[in-house]
Amino acid sequence: MAYVKSFVLAAVLLAIVFGISHSHGVLGVTAVGIQGLGFAFLAWYCRGLEASSAAHAANNLSVFVFSGLGLSAVGSGGIEAVFISSGIMLLYCVCVVLLDRKFNWFTSQGDGVTAFNNKYGLKAA
Repeated sequence: MAYVKSFVLAAVLLAIVFGISHSHGVLGVTAVGIQGLGFAFLAWYCRGLEASSAAHAANNLSVFVFSGLGLSAVGSGGIEAVFISSGIMLLYCVCVVLLDRKFNWFTSQGDGVTAFNNKYGLKAA
């Protein structure tokens, strides 16, 4: 995203490429593209790829498990699958923002991880 001046433009371009790179039908590409927007937001908001990568890994794991159980994945689901996957991504993004506001993990001037560890008596590795 560093090569594009506008975050929104970069996020939309990345989401389109991310959606098209998955071989699903139109609804599947739409759902994956919306998730790509969420991943881009998380990478920007958290100033790193960790939260975005965790969301992507959790999504892939859930698709793997649900497919193994014979439940439909986003690519073969209907419009409800787009709303469900988009809603889950929105919920994850909201949780990350709320946790950041509580613990200052990503947006603080200082080290939010140290403050969290001190508050809960945890030792850094």
